[in-house]
Amino acid sequence: MKKILLLISAAVATVMTSCSSCSSEPSHNIVVTDCISVNKVLANAPELVDSIIEINGQCAHICDYTSYTAYIMGADSALIRCVATPGIGGFFPDSLEKKEVIFTGMFRDQHLNIEGILNLDEQYKMHVQILRDYNMDDETQMLDSHRRCEYERKYRGQEGVVFFDESTQNYRERIEKRIAEEGKDYLTFYYLEVNSYQIVE
Repeated sequence: MKKILLLISAAVATVMTSCSSCSSEPSHNIVVTDCISVNKVLANAPELVDSIIEINGQCAHICDYTSYTAYIMGADSALIRCVATPGIGGFFPDSLEKKEVIFTGMFRDQHLNIEGILNLDEQYKMHVQILRDYNMDDETQMLDSHRRCEYERKYRGQEGVVFFDESTQNYRERIEKRIAEEGKDYLTFYYLEVNSYQIVE
């Protein structure tokens, strides 16, 4: 039963971030050959999308559920979400946590619009129903209040937001604000598909 809960919780969490010499990798996309700080990446994020880059920062956290997700941190606690690719075995080793690292990979963006929020609602309801089918009401409450770690909430711009309904309402309000200010009906989140890494000694 505990295994079922962990799998479901992981699924919901997934639905819902001075250098040594750096090498470049061949690609059909733009290749950035120099290591870039987390803050510099975020400041120039739109221009870097679909480019191979090397980011230098602290590996602040590795996801407890699957080790598939890590967050690299820069100055002022700025975060970029990183996902492990098959190139590094599909997971981040625990030995990287709290170390200064260089992550190399493809920089991507993800858009969240109202339709995406509705999809999140449906997926969340499905997972809650599965828990209820197993008579796991206490776990359902835990899934709602602990579905994302503090790093994921900060990465999503939702510090202080805990429960699912609060999260989706926050997204809606931010989309409305962006429509009014920029004419864009979605939120943008940036992440790195990591295909190699090194610890900076």
